[in-house]
Amino acid sequence: MSTSARSPWVILVAACVVLMVSTGLRNSFGVFFKSVADEFGWERATLSLVVSLNMLVFGFSQPLVGRLVDRWGPRRVLALGALVLGGGFGAASLTRNLLETYLAYGVVAGLGFGATAITVASALITRWFDRNRGLALGIAAAGLSAGQIVVVPLSTGLLGRVGWREGFLVMGLGTAVLLTLVVLPMVQDQPAAAPVPTAGRGRALARHEVAPGAAMRTLPFWQLTAAFFGCGFAITLLSTHFIPFATDVGLSRSEGGRLFGAMGAMSIVGSLTTGWISDRLGRRWLLASVYLLRSLVLLLLVRAQTVTDLWVFAVVFGFTWAAPFPLTSAFIGDLWGKNAIATIFGTMFFIHLVGDAAGAYVGGLVFDRAASYTPVFAVAAVMAMLGGLSVLSIRAGMSEPAIVSREAAAAGR
Repeated sequence: MSTSARSPWVILVAACVVLMVSTGLRNSFGVFFKSVADEFGWERATLSLVVSLNMLVFGFSQPLVGRLVDRWGPRRVLALGALVLGGGFGAASLTRNLLETYLAYGVVAGLGFGATAITVASALITRWFDRNRGLALGIAAAGLSAGQIVVVPLSTGLLGRVGWREGFLVMGLGTAVLLTLVVLPMVQDQPAAAPVPTAGRGRALARHEVAPGAAMRTLPFWQLTAAFFGCGFAITLLSTHFIPFATDVGLSRSEGGRLFGAMGAMSIVGSLTTGWISDRLGRRWLLASVYLLRSLVLLLLVRAQTVTDLWVFAVVFGFTWAAPFPLTSAFIGDLWGKNAIATIFGTMFFIHLVGDAAGAYVGGLVFDRAASYTPVFAVAAVMAMLGGLSVLSIRAGMSEPAIVSREAAAAGR
């Protein structure tokens, strides 16, 4: 396809596929969790620490990944990330002890996840879309959720047919081939001409380009970041421990997988709905509402006693699962412009992933000590409530301590 014929919607499709594969692989670890722990005789906290290391490496990579995207462009970063991610899963299939598992899945796969993450996709989409940016980012976030619907069931099938080692190998090779040979040829860093700015409530604040350092010295940056930490804590707590929790309360692994898949399906609905609404009514109140709704449904999980309770939780929590990603990314563009969005969002996403790491490890630790996930589910509910209140308190004018030129913003000064 020629450069002149490249459509923003083709770019969006490619971004969705990358996010579907990368996030689907990351969320699949819960499928293999008990099999890996049983083979090595590890406690859940021990294996949860591998997931936490993966999240920390993923997180620490985000400011650097954002900087590389702003300088090199998204396409090169995605290509490198696809190869590293595939190699990490291939290496994880061969591990013989805890140290090798730390290195293969914790470090190598963590770097691969970092370079194929929403940070890169958001920057790519923001370069191609101005009108309907919230909707486009919502569609991309639906790619995150599609991984739960497509990749997680495939992982469950692989585990039942060939075991966890061969399953990891197949997923690693498939990822490297699919992304580098099929998807990335569709990607172009930016259109020949920049998109023309359009009016709309979701974009009303974006009058200036603000440098990353200046943005990070504002109160709204830290309000959004604090909420994002709690978001990460809840998401990886559930992606790592929900299926083990479901089997602990008497469901089969396949039933737990169906519930988890339902979260993915509803996450698509949530991302598309909230993205579309945010272009018309603004981001702040909608993002706050998503966090507050999540808090309420996590409290339901604390007291869940029946399969019906779990299905209600899966549907409602799923609606909130990926919605904070497009809303936060679009809100960043509204507040500080889009020239350095990858650096700003990448730094914020790093804190989100620290929350991811904490959720994975604390969930396993609490279960090992209390033989229950109830206390940690309650903590996640409180975090979501505080996040919603934090976002709700953001006001116009709080985000502009220093206005810089577009050239300085592009240079990251």
